[in-house]
Formats: sequence, structure tokens, C-alpha cells
Amino acid sequence: MASQRVIVYGTTADYIELIARRYPGRALFIVSPAEKKKIKASVVADVDTVVCDLADLNETTDKVRSHMAASEMTPSGLVGFDCETLQAASRLALRLGLPFPSPESIEAVQDKHRSKILWTKNGLYAPKSMRVLSLNHLVSFFNQLSRPLVVKPILGTGSNYQFICSTKYDCIRTFHYITTVAGKVKEDLAPSMEHVPDIPFIAEEFVRGREYSCDFVIENGDVRITRLAKKILMNDGPLGTTRAYTIPADLPGKLTLDELREILAKAMISVRIDRAFAMVDFIINNDRIYLLEITPRPGGDCLPDLVRASCDIDTLDLALSFAEGKRIETPPFSQWRPVVGLRLFAQNEGVITKIDCSDITDIPKIVKIKMNCLVGDEVTLPPQDYTTWLLATVVFYPDNVERISQECDEIGRQCHFTIEEPTCKTAAIS
Repeated sequence: MASQRVIVYGTTADYIELIARRYPGRALFIVSPAEKKKIKASVVADVDTVVCDLADLNETTDKVRSHMAASEMTPSGLVGFDCETLQAASRLALRLGLPFPSPESIEAVQDKHRSKILWTKNGLYAPKSMRVLSLNHLVSFFNQLSRPLVVKPILGTGSNYQFICSTKYDCIRTFHYITTVAGKVKEDLAPSMEHVPDIPFIAEEFVRGREYSCDFVIENGDVRITRLAKKILMNDGPLGTTRAYTIPADLPGKLTLDELREILAKAMISVRIDRAFAMVDFIINNDRIYLLEITPRPGGDCLPDLVRASCDIDTLDLALSFAEGKRIETPPFSQWRPVVGLRLFAQNEGVITKIDCSDITDIPKIVKIKMNCLVGDEVTLPPQDYTTWLLATVVFYPDNVERISQECDEIGRQCHFTIEEPTCKTAAIS
């Protein structure tokens, strides 16, 4: 009898290693040659992979079918964990007859302007937005709003290349900067959008409020929330950068989880997605939920570690199970243990010469310290580079949920990263 495998499409080496170690024989990984080389030698023999050019759908389809036939496998589903590869994953799912959001619906929901138009047409709240076509267009939109606006890439999650404009001068300065990086951003977005505009940025009104991140699944209009996290944003640094996540989170005011589920169901129906495992970022202002972005994959970064530490549920297992067609559930949030994911960022550029987090390694409340850097690595700050300044993530159980920000400060002060620049000073951690 043929064995079944979940096709895990185009994810990174660290996820491949985790899935292969925790769930051996459950997945078939579709990877690029470059990503295959990053898989640790100690686990590569246990990882079942199909190596191909992910940009070539015909090659990918042929290799997957040939591999499965030779190995007597059948696909039990398909899952993607990275925004950049969801379009290609969707096209492969169509070829293989597997359930997955369509390429058209993925582009609609990931387009931060188009999605907001569809949401507001269906009675939902989202920041007013427009595509940045020219400087005059941007300044006109700013004058129309009569309040600050945010300029950000048209696709993609996270805070990369996000800028706030509070004056006309800010609009002019930001526009001139984004035109200098437009080519790079356009190249990065190409796999996710069929026709990337020459200026791949949007502008949207700046909505103040509490920001949240949520994972959920939708099946035939039924929404089940599997994670709800509150964000603690940086006071300085790039706009929208999350300093820490806390879970579980409570909705403020009179808002309820039932109301959130109803909003998410309408949002997904608006973009014609009736079955998906998805992540949403939203802001709450005056008891209104303003949708910022949705992408049909579970939340990444340190969020799976937080879920695991809080309720002993593995997000990777949930995603695989959902792809296999199983109904997934998580415990009521009242049963989750409060946990925090603190992200430590460098504040100056240079070469890392020393790392010392020994002051916190024996503290009982520390669950995990995940290093994103090594001694000898070079750090460049945003907006020139967004990949090297996140030095580490610390997952911990707070002593007092009312003092989480203070506890983040205390832990940050005990983690020491020496980054040498011409003045040879030690980097501060925020």
C-alpha cells in the first residue's frame, strides 16, 4: 500500500529540520538547491526531499510526481509556511488536485491595497489606502487624510520598509527613498505577484491602537482561532517593529472572540478563500478591529515557540494535520500559561565580537534562548538591511503579567552583545 506524505513546499532549512525530527516519515519537502545545502548534515539523511527550481512549475510537478511514484507515495495534502512561495505552492496544488487557496485568492489577500478595498466593501474596518503612483499622488493622499500615513510594500509581512509620514516633507523624503529601493523590493516580491508595479508600495492611514497577531483556520465559513497574541512595539527604531509578543491575549473593551471570528470569516470570504490555515495582523481602536493584513499560512518568527510553551501544542503539527484534512483544535485560552517572546535588536552596526547571555541561562522562568547570530557576523541596520539586526529571541514565563515591559527591559540588560564599530563601543539592546 502506498504511504502518504504531506507536501511541504518551499520552506526554510530550520523548519525542515524541525518537522523531520518531530514527525519522521510524515512529510515530503520541495526545496531549492540553495536551501537543501543549508540542512544540517546530521539530519539531511532523514529528510525526504525533491530538489528543483521552484520557479519552474513544470519541472517541479514532474519531479514530485516521479519521486512519489518511485517511492510508492501519495500526497495527503500540501502546506506552505513562507509568504514568498505561497503562489507557487498554490499552482502545484492545482496540478496535483490538492486543496489549497487559489493563486488568484492568494494574490488578492496578500495585496495590501486590494484586500482592504474588498474588506471595506463587505462592511469591515481597514485603514484607508492607495497605491503609490507618484509623489504628487502620495502628497495628495496625505492632504486628503489630514493625518499621518504609513508607506509600506504592497506585499509581504513584517515591518520591512515601513515609514510613517507626519508632514508633507516626510512624504517627499520617503517617496525619494522608496524609489531607490523599488528595484530590490520588486525583485523580492516577484514570486508572490504576477505583475509587480514599478513602485511596489502603498500608502495607508496611520491607525493608532493596540496591535495583535492571530492564527486561525477557516473551513466552509467556520473560523476557529488557534492563537491570539498581543504585540509590544518598539518605542524607537523602524515603524511597526515588534519588540515582544505575549500570549494568550485578551481582547480589550467589549470585543469578544465570537466577534473576531465573524470578522475573519467575512474577510476570507471577501477574497474567496473558504479553507485555509491563516495569520492576521490587526489593530484595535475604540473597540473597532482594523484589519492590516492576512496571509494564508500560520504565524512564524518566535510564535510557534510561544504556543508550544504556553499550551504544549505544536503549530507545525497543527499545520500538517490541517493539510491532511483533519479537524484541529486548541485548548481554551483560559488554560494557556502566559508566555513572552522578547526580540533583542542591535542598535549600532559593526562586527559581533562577543556574545554573553550567561546571566539569564539559569533563571527558571527562561524557556528558550534562540540565537540569530554568531561571533564574527556583521550587523547592518535598517533600512539598509533588515536581516542581521535581530540578534536573539528569549522566550520566558513572566513573573507578573502587569510588568511584562519591565521584565523585558531587565532581561535585555542581562544579554550582552559586543558589536565593534570604529569607536569600538558595546551595542545597546532594545
